[in-house]
Amino acid sequence: MQIDDSIRHFRIRIHDYLGERDRKLLPREVSVKRSAKYLEVGCGTRFTYRKLQMVEEYGLDVVPHMVRLCKKRYNKAHGVVGSVMYLPFRQRSYDIIVSNTLLHHLVGKSPSACRTNIETAMKEMRRILKLKGYVLVSELITRNRLFSYLMFWATYICAKLSIEINWLDIHGKVIIFFMDRKMFEEISEDLGFQVKEIESKKWLLTRNYINLGKQTEFLLTRKTTHSHLNEHSHYPS
Repeated sequence: MQIDDSIRHFRIRIHDYLGERDRKLLPREVSVKRSAKYLEVGCGTRFTYRKLQMVEEYGLDVVPHMVRLCKKRYNKAHGVVGSVMYLPFRQRSYDIIVSNTLLHHLVGKSPSACRTNIETAMKEMRRILKLKGYVLVSELITRNRLFSYLMFWATYICAKLSIEINWLDIHGKVIIFFMDRKMFEEISEDLGFQVKEIESKKWLLTRNYINLGKQTEFLLTRKTTHSHLNEHSHYPS
């Protein structure tokens, strides 16, 4: 996994994440109870959704400096340094889990290795999700599987040759793996999630408006028929 290169990339670009961004309202499909626990994985320096009075907020990121800046911005939130691949939480401990444009950074040395990493991360999110909880995933989704693989190998080769790909806003040695919709749904459903699209907009190459796919927000909830899935925790119950 090329996580060290991704960490270096974000350390260099931390200043890009310090600007203000409007926090969105939670989708109407998400019902929030009093004392609910909200976790954003790969939070960077800011949260995606607006703070609700009854929600206890947690932000997790693999880059410690990101966590410190996030904690400084939201002084009542809890900051955790850790990886989405091995979440340091007990099973069924969160009501809402958010992953905003994180999964495509969980790369390996091949598309199949990338898929395995994404599956591992999503399985971890399911493990710590309460039975009636929600996972909100926002990802750039490619037009088809072939395009997904082509983009992976293009960034992989350029990373090895230290070539910057400015048109994708990818720099230095960062490799990416954007899923197509079918792959995302396959992974989600195999892990026992029910998938619903919340919103979607075109993902266009800015310079000449080539359609790369869609930026899509998904709502994932547990399928009760998959309650037999192994959810063994790394941590005591």
